[in-house]
Amino acid sequence: MVGLFKSLKWVMTGQVIRKSDVPIMNGNCVLSLRMKRESGSGRLYVVLAMTSSGNYQYFPLEADEFERFVDGAIEIRGALQSATDEVPVS
Repeated sequence: MVGLFKSLKWVMTGQVIRKSDVPIMNGNCVLSLRMKRESGSGRLYVVLAMTSSGNYQYFPLEADEFERFVDGAIEIRGALQSATDEVPVS
């Protein structure tokens, strides 16, 4: 787990290597995944950002935390697909 000061450093600094934005809520909010490189050490990490009008939230993730996040998303996607397959279409 990243400490408070390192979290702030990771959010505020580092070079964005790759970015993926997903507009939600009719485009009023954006969920953004940003792969970043820490200056000096070259360490890679991910920042999950949620931005909307006047509201910005950032969640820095170490590589293993990001992997667990992805595993959880894959698990939920599978459950969602299974639940959708079980619902009869009228």
